[in-house]
Formats: sequence, structure tokens, C-alpha cells
Amino acid sequence: MSKTLLITGASAGLGAAIARHAAARGHRLLLTARRADALQQVADSCRQTGAAEVTIYPLDLADSAAVAAWLAALPPVDVLINNAGFGLFKEATACNDAENSAMLRLNVLAAMQISAALLPPMQARGSGQLIFIASQAGKIATPKAAVYAASKHALLGYANALRLELRGSGITVTTVNPGPMATPFFDTADPGGSYQEKLGRFWLLDPERIAALTVAAIDKNVREINRPRLMEIAARLYPLVPRLGDWLTVKFFNRK
Repeated sequence: MSKTLLITGASAGLGAAIARHAAARGHRLLLTARRADALQQVADSCRQTGAAEVTIYPLDLADSAAVAAWLAALPPVDVLINNAGFGLFKEATACNDAENSAMLRLNVLAAMQISAALLPPMQARGSGQLIFIASQAGKIATPKAAVYAASKHALLGYANALRLELRGSGITVTTVNPGPMATPFFDTADPGGSYQEKLGRFWLLDPERIAALTVAAIDKNVREINRPRLMEIAARLYPLVPRLGDWLTVKFFNRK
């Protein structure tokens, strides 16, 4: 059955891949991102792929007033996919207040603002789904990503609390927690490419695969999607042996 999906951060990377996979299933798409030209290209691709309808909204989600006005004019949304976000791979003391605020505004507060606005109509209908693209960084923090990890921990906390608040309402909450992916995320997070070089292409997840899993979870009561499996296992074990977890994280996962 065709649904109306709102996808943030849809102009590139995972967001664009999710849009294309959703289009192939015939869903109606509402796409937003800052770059109008890139967003239009994704929309054109989605129309060719089979989307029932595609509408684009070039918008800076960091502008809360503009977001509020936009939300007031949106058509009904069945599925919200909070995907927009960015990271900076810097030590905590190297990040300034403006960078910290920008990360928290986009990664957390924008998702909260949009979710809170779309929830009442969903509750009135007794159906809907919120999908949060978080990260394995929200489960295991690593050096040189303190603020980014904090934003993803916050997003997971918000999503998990919403799941409890919405229990029995007909609205489901899904979190998607990928590890490093081969996307333009690294253009900002790792402009020099050193992290990707140390990590190696073999260890970078394919965004098409994560997008397929995300779209497959639509209309299903899926709590979490975690990839890669190795990081999922590590995240489960970490609280049981935290000292060992700290050592292993610094020894093996610290590639920044």
C-alpha cells in the first residue's frame, strides 16, 4: 500500500538512497534538504523509478522558524524518516560553540521539532511511523567524535522514550544504527580522507543496503536496525565489560 513518506536530508547519501528505494515501492515522497539542485535530481530519479508522487522542499532545518512555517503547510505524513545530520571528527576541545550548536540543532533538535509536529495528526489517525537514522556512534562513543556521539546518543534516547510514550497508539518507532558508510558524510566529517583511508573501503557499509533495510521496515514494527553485525555485538557487550570495551574501542575502533 502506498504511503506518504517525509525524508529529511534527501539530497545525497543515505537519504537519497532511501528515497529511491521507497520510490521503487510506489510510495509518495516529500523530500527536503538544503541544496535545491541536488534535491531536484533525486526527485527526477525517484519519478523515473516509480514514485507515486514526489514533492521537494529546499530548506535549512537549522532554521527553526522556517521549519515551523514549513511544517504548518505540509500534507498528512504516514512515515517520517529523520535522516538529516552531519558530524565533525575533532577532539572535543577543538570544536567551537558554533560547531557544537550546529551539530546538535540538525542532528537532534530538528528531528525533535519535526517529530513533535507530525505526531498529533498521526495520533488522531491511530497510525504512523517514525524512523530515526541514528548511528552506532550513539551506542559506542569513539575518540574525536564526542559531540557527534553525544548527538546520536540523544537521538536514540528521544526515540526510545517516544516508543514507550506511543505504545498502543498504532504508531511505531524504528531506529537505524549504521556504522561508517560510503557517503558524502565524510566530505564534512573527514575532509582529508584519513579516516576512510585507515578504515579501508572494505569496512564501509553500502548505503544502498542500509536504505533497502530501512524501506523494508516501513509498516512493520521493527525496533532497531543495526549494521554491521560486529558493531551490534560489541555494543551489546560493552556495558557488561566497560573497561575492556574502552580498551578495545581505543585499540581497534579509533581510526579517526
